Amino acid sequence: MKTKILLNKIGRYGLEDIEAFVRKSIDLFDP
Repeated sequence: MKTKILLNKIGRYGLEDIEAFVRKSIDLFDP
């Protein structure tokens, strides 16, 4: 149950942040 709530919070508020983080990481590893 807690995992589902956490995933819901990530889905609502975190997806854009995660995507931006991934893009920055890709830029770091593959300039």
